[in-house]
Amino acid sequence: HREHDDLWAFVHLLEDIARLAAFSGEPERALELLGAAEALRKEIGVPRGSTLDEEIAEDVEPAVAELGGEAREAARTRGRAYDRAKAIDAALAPASPPAR
Repeated sequence: HREHDDLWAFVHLLEDIARLAAFSGEPERALELLGAAEALRKEIGVPRGSTLDEEIAEDVEPAVAELGGEAREAARTRGRAYDRAKAIDAALAPASPPAR
């Protein structure tokens, strides 16, 4: 997507990788990626539909439940501040090893 500048597809990939991060026990990364996707959606004028919003929330909520409201908002805010290159790097970054 970097080469083709397909922003619509890229925003969906960010959301999908955010869901995978949540499933993998990386709640802050999940929220950062969702924040980046939200900012990109705003930039290209494509809001997330309510059904997709509910599906993403259902997938991410169990992982982020442990975070307080301030930590959740801080993670989303960090993601919203990502430029496209940072969003790509964040999406491509290897998953953190699970906590033991």
